[in-house]
Amino acid sequence: MTKKQVFELPKSPLVVTEHQLESKRCPCCAVVTTAVAPAGAEQPTQYGPRLAGLATYLHVYHFLPLARTADVIEVICGRRVSDGWIAACQTRVSGTLDPFLKAVTAGLRKAPVICCDESGFRFAGKRFWLHVCCTATLTLLLCHRRRGLEGTAALGVLPGYQGTAVHDHWPAYFQIDSCRHAVCNEHHARELDGVTQRDDQPWAELWLGTHPNGPTTFSDGSALSDRTGELPYLLKVLAAAQPLSLQVHPTTEQASDGFARGIYPDDHAKPELLVALTAFDALCGVRPIASSLTLLDALGAESLATALRDDGIAPTIEGLYRGRIDPQPTIIACGRSDRAEAQLVNSLAKQYPNDPSAVVTLLLNRVTLRPGEALHLTAGNIHAYLSGAGIELMGASDNVVRGGMTVKHVDVDELLRILDPTPLAQPVMVGASGRYPLSEAGCTLVRLDPGTTHTSTGHELAIGLDGSTLYLAPATTLTPTAATFVVTTPG
Repeated sequence: MTKKQVFELPKSPLVVTEHQLESKRCPCCAVVTTAVAPAGAEQPTQYGPRLAGLATYLHVYHFLPLARTADVIEVICGRRVSDGWIAACQTRVSGTLDPFLKAVTAGLRKAPVICCDESGFRFAGKRFWLHVCCTATLTLLLCHRRRGLEGTAALGVLPGYQGTAVHDHWPAYFQIDSCRHAVCNEHHARELDGVTQRDDQPWAELWLGTHPNGPTTFSDGSALSDRTGELPYLLKVLAAAQPLSLQVHPTTEQASDGFARGIYPDDHAKPELLVALTAFDALCGVRPIASSLTLLDALGAESLATALRDDGIAPTIEGLYRGRIDPQPTIIACGRSDRAEAQLVNSLAKQYPNDPSAVVTLLLNRVTLRPGEALHLTAGNIHAYLSGAGIELMGASDNVVRGGMTVKHVDVDELLRILDPTPLAQPVMVGASGRYPLSEAGCTLVRLDPGTTHTSTGHELAIGLDGSTLYLAPATTLTPTAATFVVTTPG
């Protein structure tokens, strides 16, 4: 026997079930008793729960408009339902979700990390906000007229939540003090993209201070210096998406001399330190010669290794910049290697053809900071920031001498004059844990955790990881709601 099966929809899948309710009169007491209709059959005619479920599924899950939902039901079932009935189904079905909503809410409140957001939309000419709390497996949504704390709290998750809430640093979230807060970098990246689109150029840094080349002002247009006088430091946020220039900074004596000769914008030294907010890749100081020779031998960069071995570090760097040492054999050798140092040379040689700085990087310390680690850059330290985000504290100066890796002005002669060729065996600051002293500028960068209390001892500037920038007058008390870096000075 051969069997062949065909699976097909019935011609009319809509089945009508009639319930006949009989009434009986008691022969003794004459009371009339009528049978009770089953649940879902209260009216003379109605649609059943499975059809209501299909209508809700098509309209809500598949986002079909009411009219198109009715069209689909008519095609499948042979009967057209009204738009009003479909809308009423949602109301009835939503009432059965209370146990599910309570379970989702409880699961979110127990989760160690939740993501929160709010999106605006208009309905019937009025502004509404769609609030969301979610994890990878649970999502809770709520439409509310308010964006702030009232709407956020209406979800029933954040008030009393004790985990970590990740959000877009909307101020209302920070009013929830029972939990820890983390700021979503996707929102930061989107806002920074918006800046580059509006300004038609990327922003690598934001600085705060009173230096005349970029004085900070308040929202009312008044100058920071009107309240503080000239501050001895600059505070910056640095975000390097690609390598920045290879550079050095002068000592006070060199700056004073260069300012008098018209090659420096001011007569101050520019010591600096950088604290990593993300993994931060940098070049910092001259690598010990033995380590550089080991690297060059491994790369097969024989000519550069010979020059370094015979002449030492300062003549080798000068030879590259003066053209006495041909960088091309070293670049070719790097093209055969997959080491990170070689890949950097390859990338820079393509981006800046004929710039010997690409090869000079092989003679410098390559450092990858973890968040919280720091570099201290003294005068003469040759360095470059390659990628990552960090907080910079430096002396109030704009004296930068660039040797290359940039389209900005370079001054090789001055760089070679003030470069400190002393090998730097330990470029990463030792013992720094939340306090990063910059003694040359007479100040310290301090990280304040949320909820800690700090009282300023002088005119202090602060940057919060929630995006805030603050000025603290002397004797001002600050209790940040997000991790904050503040510059302290001796009282």
